Amino acid sequence: MSLCSVAARRRDSQIMASQARRTTSLAFSITFFLLCGVAVQSQSNHAVDPVRNSIQLVSSEGNDRNDGHDWESAKLTIMAAYRALPGKGGTIYISSESNASGSAVSCVNATAITGQGIWIAGPTDPNYSSLPTGWYRAKRVNFYGIPSTNASSGENIAQACVIAGNSANDAVKLSGFNSGMSFYNLSFQLSRRGMVIGEDSNGGRTGTGIWSGLWIDNVGFSVSTSSAKNGPAIDCTGGSFQLYFKNFSASANSTAKVGGNQQAAFLMDGASGAGGCALVTINDAHFNGGGLKYTGSPSISAFSIDGVICEAQTSGDSCIHLLTAQNVTAHIKNIDVADCSGSVNGVQVDEPRGTPLGLVPDNVITEEVNSGCTKNNQGEMTTFGQFTQLLNSLPVSPLREGQVGIIKGHVLGQQDSSRTTFGSTAVRFANIVNPLSGYTVSSGGTLQNGMTAPDGTPEAVQGAFSTAPGGVIFLNSNTVSISVGDYFIAGVWVRSQSANGYAGGVNNVLQLSISGSGDASPILIQHGAPWQGDGEWEWIWQLQQITEARTSPALVQMNVQYDSTHTIQAYAPILLHIPAKAVSANEAFNIAYNLQSYSQSCAVGTICGLAGQTETPAHLGQISAGQYAGTVALSNRKATVIFPMRYRSVPVCLANDTTSVSNGVKPAPTATSVEFQGVGNDSIAYICVGNPN
Repeated sequence: MSLCSVAARRRDSQIMASQARRTTSLAFSITFFLLCGVAVQSQSNHAVDPVRNSIQLVSSEGNDRNDGHDWESAKLTIMAAYRALPGKGGTIYISSESNASGSAVSCVNATAITGQGIWIAGPTDPNYSSLPTGWYRAKRVNFYGIPSTNASSGENIAQACVIAGNSANDAVKLSGFNSGMSFYNLSFQLSRRGMVIGEDSNGGRTGTGIWSGLWIDNVGFSVSTSSAKNGPAIDCTGGSFQLYFKNFSASANSTAKVGGNQQAAFLMDGASGAGGCALVTINDAHFNGGGLKYTGSPSISAFSIDGVICEAQTSGDSCIHLLTAQNVTAHIKNIDVADCSGSVNGVQVDEPRGTPLGLVPDNVITEEVNSGCTKNNQGEMTTFGQFTQLLNSLPVSPLREGQVGIIKGHVLGQQDSSRTTFGSTAVRFANIVNPLSGYTVSSGGTLQNGMTAPDGTPEAVQGAFSTAPGGVIFLNSNTVSISVGDYFIAGVWVRSQSANGYAGGVNNVLQLSISGSGDASPILIQHGAPWQGDGEWEWIWQLQQITEARTSPALVQMNVQYDSTHTIQAYAPILLHIPAKAVSANEAFNIAYNLQSYSQSCAVGTICGLAGQTETPAHLGQISAGQYAGTVALSNRKATVIFPMRYRSVPVCLANDTTSVSNGVKPAPTATSVEFQGVGNDSIAYICVGNPN
C-alpha cells in the first residue's frame, strides 16, 4: 500500500473526528494535498472520485482554466473554484503568498472582476431564479485558508490574504440559505463591509435574506475608510440565526460617525423593520475602532459573548452596546477595553425613553468586564465581577443604573427575606396611604376585608370584578404638595387570589399616579410580580421622581388592579413622599429596594410595625402592660391569676376592690401567679410589677 493511500485513510479518519481536533485535521489535510495531490491524480484513471470532485484548491499562482484538483492545477480565484464544485458543495483550500517578514506578497482574489466578492444567495432570496451579476447560488461550502505568515490586525494566528469587494462593494454577502457554510483562516482586505449576513440581493433586511448556519474561525474583516458611509465590518440582520464566530477580528471605519451603525465592528440589526440576528455565539473576538452594537429584534433574540478585546475606541462608543434589552437574552463575559480615549463603556444597555428600569435586569448578564475608560457597565443588567478600580470613583451607584448581582462583595437586588418577617422597622418618612378603613374600590368592583395576610393577621383586602374592571384604591388625595426633585416610593404585598396572574400583566399591577396640569413624574424603576405564580404573596414596588411641578397640590392616586378574570388581594400598602434633597439619588434607590412596610399611624423617628399585629414579649412585663395587669372577680372571697410567663423573681402586686373602695384586698404573689383575698364576689383591679430578667 502506498504512503499516499495510507495518508488518505488517515485523512478520512481525521475528517470524521470531533470538531475539537479540527486544527490538527486541517493541518494534515493541507499536508496531504501538498504531498499527494499529483499522485492521486495519476492514480485516478477510472470513474470520477466524488471526494476529489468536492475539493478545490486556489492559489495566487493558479489559473481559472485549471481543474483545481491539486496545487499544480490550482484555480486562481475563489469563486471560480466555487463554480467548479458540485451542487452538493464541498471544500475550497485557499493559499496566498507572503514574504519572510509576514507581509502579503500576493493575495488571492475572490473573482476575476474587480469589486466583486463572495456573494451567495439561497432559495429564499427574491432573485434566486435570476441572480444579479456577481451573485452565486448557495452550496454547502467550507472556505479554508492555508495559513501563511500573514494575519489580520489583532490576530496572532496566520491567515490567507483575500481580496474581495472594494471600497464601494462588500467582501462577503450571504442571503437566503439554511444549510450552513464556514470560513477558516482568512484575512479579508479593505472593503465597504466585510461580511453581510441576512441582507438579500436587493438590499432587503426584513427576512427574505434570512441565513441559518455559519461558522467563522480565525477570520479577519476590515472596512475601507475612504467613505464615512462604509461599514460596519460585520453586518448581521434579516432574522439570521445559528451563527458561530470564534477567534476572529473586525476593524471598523474610523471615519464613520461615532455610535452610528457604520462605525460598529459588529452590527446585530433588528431595528426599523429589520429582521434581527439571533442564536449568535461569539468567542475570542478582537474589535478595532468600534464595538458590537445590538439595535433590537422584532422577536425573541439571544446571543452569547465570551472574550472580546476592544481597542482604539473614542468617546461616545461602547465595546458592547445594546440599544434595548427587550426581547433579548445576552450572556456577556470577559470584556476588555484598551487603548481608548474619552468615555468608553465596557458594556452599555439602553432602554427606550420613558421605559423604567427594573423590567428586564435578567435579560443581560455580564461577568468580568474591564474598561480602561470611564465605566465597566452602564445600564440595566445582572452583573458578576468587574474592574474594581473604576467602581471606586463612580458617583452613580449600580442600583441607580438598574444593576443587580454581586458587586464588590455586595449582593444587590430585591431581597425579601427580611421583609417577610413583617417585623417592626425604623420610620424615617411617614406612610401617607389611607388607613384600612379608608381603602375604596373602583365603581363596578367589590372590596372585601378580613382576608388572611402573609403575616397571619386578618388585615388583607380583596378586590374583585363585579360589573367593571378597576382597582383597590389605597390613596386618592388632591392635597399632596409637590416640588421638583421629590421622590415617591410605593410598595404593597399582593397575591393573585384567582391564581392566574394579574390584570394588565405582572409589570402593571401597581399603579401610582401623580398628576396636575404641567406636572411630570416618570417612573425611575419598578419591580412588578416576578412571575404569574400560583397565588403566592409577592412584594411589588416602584420609584418616581417629580421632574415638573407646575400644579401643586397634585392629585396622588395609588391602587392595584383587578379585572373579570383576575381577582387580587393586597396587604400593607406604603407610600413615602420624600422631599427634594432629603436624600441623594443613590440613597433613594437603596430605600426603594429595601423598603419594609409599616402602618400609616407610625410616627417618624419611632420603631414601628403594621396595624393589627400583636407582639408577644420575650419576657413578661417588658413591652405589653396588658400581660401583667387587669381585673378579676372574686369567688367566695378568693381569685387566682396565672401569669402568661414566669417571672424570675416574685413581683410586687397592688390591688383594689372596685366594687366597694372600703373593702380591703390582699394580694399574695409568686413567680407564676397571684392570689387575691377580699370580700364576697367583688371585682378586683390589679397590677404586678417585677424584674422579668
